Amino acid sequence: MKSIKRDYSGIVFKLVCIVVFIAILNGCKAKKITTEKYTKPLPVANIELGNQENYNSIERVWFKKISGVYTLNGKETKFKANIRLVKDSLIIVSISSNVGIEGLRVIISPDSVLIQNRLKARYYTDKIENLPKGRIQLWSFSLIQDILLINSGGLFSVNFTNPKYKSNDEQNQLCYINEEADLDIFKFSNQFIHRETCFDKGTGLVSRGALSYSEWNEDITIYYLLYQNLESVFLPGLIEMESKYRESTTHFKIELDKIDLNTYFPTRVKISSKYKRVYSADDI
Repeated sequence: MKSIKRDYSGIVFKLVCIVVFIAILNGCKAKKITTEKYTKPLPVANIELGNQENYNSIERVWFKKISGVYTLNGKETKFKANIRLVKDSLIIVSISSNVGIEGLRVIISPDSVLIQNRLKARYYTDKIENLPKGRIQLWSFSLIQDILLINSGGLFSVNFTNPKYKSNDEQNQLCYINEEADLDIFKFSNQFIHRETCFDKGTGLVSRGALSYSEWNEDITIYYLLYQNLESVFLPGLIEMESKYRESTTHFKIELDKIDLNTYFPTRVKISSKYKRVYSADDI
């Protein structure tokens, strides 16, 4: 893999999606939520209601300090970032090398994307629907937002027919399973298929979400290992994601720290006249 300083194109869209998938703990004061003794499965409606109320109270979030490790088939790339998110409207991601030099800025709206390569003074912009199709380009605004804000009313809701659950006492989890996932993958094209959602038995917070992308047979599992409590709103402190496709395995570990909740931050993005526009994401 090429150095981040020299060429970002190889991981641009991976970082966008998982930018998704981002967080730090570097001196983080976030602590694992204390769990209470659990005696019986929580009703699905009660679990989802609590998580949905948490999500609805969020208007905007600034993840000011993010560090991550991107691993492809055993080879690691470290990066730093910050993310400004205005719910249902805008996501701005600034990505730096591990030494702190900003090289890439990605601005995502529900229908468009703008990518600035600040090292090469280039930019690319287009509608999301016009991005080339393929495994790396599957991610959408709503999916990235759902992962960062843990929208259990969307991506991680138990919205499949007649879900079955299993109780994992060793991991203190209650998991709801979509037993028709493989059939749904066969029936639907170019869609994310929900396989499983697990909740912490003591807190009711989402601890794992598993899904597949029907067209590319990609299996994705997202783990929420730590939470931070900001003004009685729970946001992720440590996220891990694993993606498997054929013989390739991609892994992200993202830690988030210094989070501002529902406070104003600048969102205007200006492109200098010295920047050259490119018309293919591969040329950025």
